[in-house]
Amino acid sequence: MNEIFRIWNKKTNHMLYDSDFIYINSEGETVYIDWDNDNEVITLNNLKIMYYIGLKDKNKREIYNEDIMKYKDSYYLVKIIVADASDDMGMNMIGYMRDYEYMEIVGNSYENPELLNKVKK
Repeated sequence: MNEIFRIWNKKTNHMLYDSDFIYINSEGETVYIDWDNDNEVITLNNLKIMYYIGLKDKNKREIYNEDIMKYKDSYYLVKIIVADASDDMGMNMIGYMRDYEYMEIVGNSYENPELLNKVKK
């Protein structure tokens, strides 16, 4: 797929994968044009953008923010945390994903909210 992000449409409850249809309209709003749904224009407040984190799971599937991953018998929620560049937090977060090539994407927080109860806290 090689998308930089995917989008959850909160209004229709389905995932949008084609990031080429995101625009800024004449009022300065970020909008998505859903060509599959009668060219519906969806404003950003009805969208949740999930960024690709640059890694793939054990099945070579791209990992996105809000994905739910399984490793052995534990479940983890992928969260992107933006940290100050002078902070070591960004490097520490990579340590948590060190076993990503052994983890498997089992869903995401929007399409599979029932998996959130299994996520390790």
